[in-house]
Amino acid sequence: MSKLLRVVFGVLLVSGLGAYDYVQVTRAQAAASALGVEAPAGYIASLRERLMPAAAKTEAVTLADHLLDAPRGWTRASYEPSDGEALVGQPMQAAEVRSTTNDLLHRLRLTAPGTGRMAETYRNGDTLVVISLSLGAPAPADDVVRADYAMVRGLPMALLGQRDVDATTGLVAEAPYRRLLASPGGQAELMVITNADDQALVDVLETVDLPGLNARLPTPAAGVSPEKPVYAGIAVAKDPLPVAEAEEPDAKEIVAEADAPKAPCVRRGTVLTCE
Repeated sequence: MSKLLRVVFGVLLVSGLGAYDYVQVTRAQAAASALGVEAPAGYIASLRERLMPAAAKTEAVTLADHLLDAPRGWTRASYEPSDGEALVGQPMQAAEVRSTTNDLLHRLRLTAPGTGRMAETYRNGDTLVVISLSLGAPAPADDVVRADYAMVRGLPMALLGQRDVDATTGLVAEAPYRRLLASPGGQAELMVITNADDQALVDVLETVDLPGLNARLPTPAAGVSPEKPVYAGIAVAKDPLPVAEAEEPDAKEIVAEADAPKAPCVRRGTVLTCE
């Protein structure tokens, strides 16, 4: 192969790869836009984000760094699409199939390190709790059932409607999962998707170092404190972090000390010294 042919072949190869990349990125951006998820606007912006040095892409905030050990009987791992499918009880379909559940699965699918969208899965048998964090302006929520269904160290989490709406047919079915949503500081979205009962959910939420996470957000939420409790729905509110109290001396010990014989006092010159 002559030098000219090699150059032509290289140009065609690069052009083909570039066209393929352009199509894939454009589709991903369209899906993110339809789901209300922030994504780089335009192909050039996506290139800039993907090609910048790794150190510059490192997120200042990571969800996993602010999660303590899982409760007893639970495991925790990075989110996988199969986790979401097991949680909602159905497989993920093409992004063009618009429904509450399928949109949710695709939003979770878009989570990845270095994108500002991250998720972790807690599992105890068939019981799952998925916690996701998205940096940036939160997506609008128009189906809030209760604005303060849960409280995590002073951060209220809203309960969304437990329903699955088919955007094509308009059919509404009860969803086998619950969604909780919070917007700490208005510049991040904390979402919980679960099929757990309230008490199990509280046990998991207690392992979230929300005060530490909140402090790393661009605009921290006010009122978040480690001394504040965690509760969800009808679950018994957890007490604030315990504070050690000084032990009161036993009354018998006080009387015994008062009745104990004292050593005699000795005068040395003008100074009276008692042992």
